[in-house]
Amino acid sequence: MSSYFSKKRRSQMQTKMNTYRMESLNKFQPDRVEKIIKEVVNAHLNETTPYEPGWAKEISKEMTTEIRDKVRQLEFERYKLVCLVDIVQKSNLDMVSCASFLWNADHDRYAGFTFHNNQLVCAAYVYGVYYE
Repeated sequence: MSSYFSKKRRSQMQTKMNTYRMESLNKFQPDRVEKIIKEVVNAHLNETTPYEPGWAKEISKEMTTEIRDKVRQLEFERYKLVCLVDIVQKSNLDMVSCASFLWNADHDRYAGFTFHNNQLVCAAYVYGVYYE
C-alpha cells in the first residue's frame, strides 16, 4: 500500500531542472527595498498620528503585508523575505528590537527604516536571506 501512495505522490510533485547557477541573477537590493519601506510607513503614519494599542497591532499587520507584497514584485530570485514592523509607544524608555538568523555575509542583506513622532516609534525591516 505505501509504495502505491509514494508513487502517486512522486508523480504529482513538480520537478525543476537544475540551472547550475550558484548566484542569483537579481540580487537583493537594500536601496530599492528601503524606498518601498519609507513609502509605506509614511503613507500610514505622520507627525500627528497618536498611539493606540489596538490600532498599532492592526496597522503593523497591514504595513507588513503591503511591504512584503511590494518587495515580492521586485522578484529577487532565490531570496526568502522576512518582513517585520514594530510600533511602540514613546514613553521615555529604550526600545530594543532584535532578530537572529544564520547569516551569510556574501549574499544576505537587509533594509530598514525607523519613523518616530511625539507619541510612537515605528521600526520596519525587510531581511533578504539567500536560499540555494
